[in-house]
Amino acid sequence: MDLERGIVRALFYDYPIDALMQQLERLGDMQHDDFLDVMPQLLQWAKQEYTFTEANLLRIQTGGEWTNDRQTSRATIYHVFDILSDVTEQLLTTENDSPLVRFGQLFRWKETALYVGEDMLVTSYMANKDVSRGMQLRKLFLWNDILKHNNHILNEELDRGLTDLHAHYNATADIFNLNWINMMNDSSLYHQFDEKIHRSMELELMSPKVETPSNVIQHCIAAIYLRFVFFRLLLNPQQQKNSDVDFNYHEKVSRILKDVDFAKDIRKLLQASIDSAKDSSLHTSNNKPWDYCLLPSEQLDDILFTKTPSVKDIHRNSNLIYQGERQLLYTFFHGYYEDNPICIENAPYFYLYILLKNKIRREFIQINQLKGFENFQTYQGRKSILFTKSPIRPFYPYCVLYTSANNLEKDIIELRVAPTSLPKNNEKFNIPVFSNSRTDSTPLFNKKPKFVVHFIKKSKYDFNMPTSFYEVGKLKDGTRNEEYRDEILNHMGRLLPQIKSKGIVGIDAASSEIFCRPETFAHVFRFAHISGIDGRTYHVGEDFLDLPDGLRAIDEAILFLQLDEKCRLGHAMALGINAKQYFERRHYTTIITKQYLLDDCVWIYMRSKELNIFLNPTYEVKLLDKASQLFHEIGYSGEWNVQCYWHSMLLRGNDISSKANDHTY
Repeated sequence: MDLERGIVRALFYDYPIDALMQQLERLGDMQHDDFLDVMPQLLQWAKQEYTFTEANLLRIQTGGEWTNDRQTSRATIYHVFDILSDVTEQLLTTENDSPLVRFGQLFRWKETALYVGEDMLVTSYMANKDVSRGMQLRKLFLWNDILKHNNHILNEELDRGLTDLHAHYNATADIFNLNWINMMNDSSLYHQFDEKIHRSMELELMSPKVETPSNVIQHCIAAIYLRFVFFRLLLNPQQQKNSDVDFNYHEKVSRILKDVDFAKDIRKLLQASIDSAKDSSLHTSNNKPWDYCLLPSEQLDDILFTKTPSVKDIHRNSNLIYQGERQLLYTFFHGYYEDNPICIENAPYFYLYILLKNKIRREFIQINQLKGFENFQTYQGRKSILFTKSPIRPFYPYCVLYTSANNLEKDIIELRVAPTSLPKNNEKFNIPVFSNSRTDSTPLFNKKPKFVVHFIKKSKYDFNMPTSFYEVGKLKDGTRNEEYRDEILNHMGRLLPQIKSKGIVGIDAASSEIFCRPETFAHVFRFAHISGIDGRTYHVGEDFLDLPDGLRAIDEAILFLQLDEKCRLGHAMALGINAKQYFERRHYTTIITKQYLLDDCVWIYMRSKELNIFLNPTYEVKLLDKASQLFHEIGYSGEWNVQCYWHSMLLRGNDISSKANDHTY
């Protein structure tokens, strides 16, 4: 099973676009196993416990099985989807004709879906199952964006109601698929994606370099073009002979991936055809087309136009935004598994579409294993770049609520949201994405989530192009984030009168903490506390220059922010790290600024005294000597005294502004 999942990753995640295009351009001349030649390298990258010889033997076995199963000598590129049926059969099941994850395989499912997405796996499974039972094409694909499992005992507990304390408003819905579908319908968005991804795509960081990747622009336009071709072939066959359908599309796809100017030219013509197709698609409640693949049907009418919608119908409506893409995938897989000539013949290029989608998906979903908060922030900053002006955007609150709540009557949803991004009073969480004048507009549940104001940490440290290593982390203006302290205090003052009307139940502070210490938020958290906000969370000890730095930040957060039993520490991973193993892995080397190292030395020494923790006398001497050395190297005036310096550290939570008493609200 683990080997099969490794093959799925190798073929649908790691396989290089340019290497695939070389195979596609010589399909007629390929031997049956040429396509798999690169697989041993890719598999060994994903499953490093196996040697290249073992991976090569697996390649030979895989090629042989595919050829024997279909009893044909055609190139195995036509059979790349056969591995999906083997994997999904072990991971998924159905109940009441709905897909579920086998609970015993939940971790394997999550790992596999992380790389290739859930929809490809689920639609493949459902199509193969329907073909094996002799069923015709199904019409509805409205399962949850995160598939549920079949552990009924656990599900019964979840149905009793939950409190979700950490749902992020701008990342709660299926961000990638919302971005993806929007770009597939508005091809002009490719340039926004290209501007944000101003380097080679992440594949260079996560898989062996087989070929130089194509331009990001060409990846996007090729995917948009292929999706529209397969829409005409699979979902709208009565229009196959229309003039805007190019059945000799193979050469154009190849040229798109080779010639960026050609790609940009064809995009304009392609968009006109897409806009025309949108006219026949299902429109949103405000009469805007969302996805040309989302076609009206009697089955959808039964959900959208019922006068007494059930809870199930409400959830289905929120998942209807994925219906078009899922139907496209399912229809291909259904034809593929029943040996439909059109699907078999075009399978290599549908594989290209899925591979392009997964290559772009990796730029939205954090899959790599790189360390540090900056890696997370890279993806955090991209999550809405193609979705800001989407037709679905006005209904995003509805999508957030109904994709987060497991039990609409009992669940309490608390959403983290930046103070400047709090939903406006006129934003309602009960306006469905799709409806009609025949639909009773009265919602089944007039439900709104609670909000936690989520302050994003900032820093006034100059971390760009230091003149020397010892200049890293130098304060620009000699203050300790004075401007930002004033900014967040002003935000807090404006929010206090609106706490009840906006449903604010707490405050939070998150993002990169290394150059924004807990002291920055001390006055705001204390102000919130005396103002009656008991729910206070501070993210700390999750990103640090070394382990003592992370532990000191946790200690400072509790001290400066006056956190008590009603408060939370976000992540606080430094508390759970084995110190010996941590420094062994780093070869007992620390990369840290002089200022932080000085503070850490003083903190270790003084806190050990206060807590009666024994330190080896030799180590104590080394701590004090190092602290004194750093104190003078940094350039502080006056004589070195560890207790005086410690007392100055304890004052950092005070408001350093001369205007501290001028704030009025």
